Amino acid sequence: MNSVDCSQDACGKIVLNKSGVFSMQAKASPKRKGCESEGGALFEMINFSNSSSSESLQAFEDGCNGADDLPLLLTDMNHRVWTRSLKKISEGAFSAVFLGMSEDGGQVAIKCIPRRRRDIMQESLEAEMNVASKLRHPNIVQYVSCSVVQSHLAIIMEYVPGGSLHAVIKNFGRMSSLVARRFTVDILNGLSYLHGLGIVHCDVKPHNMLLGMDGVCKLSDFGSTISEAADMARTMADEVMLRGTALYMSPEVAAGGRCTPQSDIFS
Repeated sequence: MNSVDCSQDACGKIVLNKSGVFSMQAKASPKRKGCESEGGALFEMINFSNSSSSESLQAFEDGCNGADDLPLLLTDMNHRVWTRSLKKISEGAFSAVFLGMSEDGGQVAIKCIPRRRRDIMQESLEAEMNVASKLRHPNIVQYVSCSVVQSHLAIIMEYVPGGSLHAVIKNFGRMSSLVARRFTVDILNGLSYLHGLGIVHCDVKPHNMLLGMDGVCKLSDFGSTISEAADMARTMADEVMLRGTALYMSPEVAAGGRCTPQSDIFS
């Protein structure tokens, strides 16, 4: 599997090896600013290889979506402590996001993902952590750190309190053309930044656009993200992988074509 480097030539990269362990592979050259958060490296060894094949998907979902089996205090590899609240911001089939707090009182979002067989979420998790860890842009949700707690991987991210654009439209109805244009500019700025790094989001939709208290719209959820080079390699090898959400998918991607910056713009 191809891994996305933290930077072009200086930072490490995250891989999921055959034993199911995430690790950060350091290179010999000096690290650049922005490749890790304050206090040291972002990543720790994350062992996903101990899950029994007899455990059902429903059991994983129940464990992920319930708050009772998750500790309220999470410690990352840099020994920073994060407090998880009981407030669930959102949830899906494979993860749940809780409101959290840093040691200095700052709010964060904590995405809890259950440990499971590698063939279920291996590529998605690897893509999300590799890509999100290196992004620094006002229109991109900021990755902070990660931690392993009991049977869960916890990804700690910037908290964006306004919720998703999908929820805003659902709760308040159609927005004015002026507001829509403003949010569109924000998302296009974020996409321009990604595309400049050779990264394609592949799942641009209102559910993955979060609104800050300052009215700034930010792109989130990088589980479907790929690099253009990696996607081209798959295409040349005749490997077809459908990425994204059907309702927002460009015609060429829906027909089995590869994701491109143009398909992001279409979405």
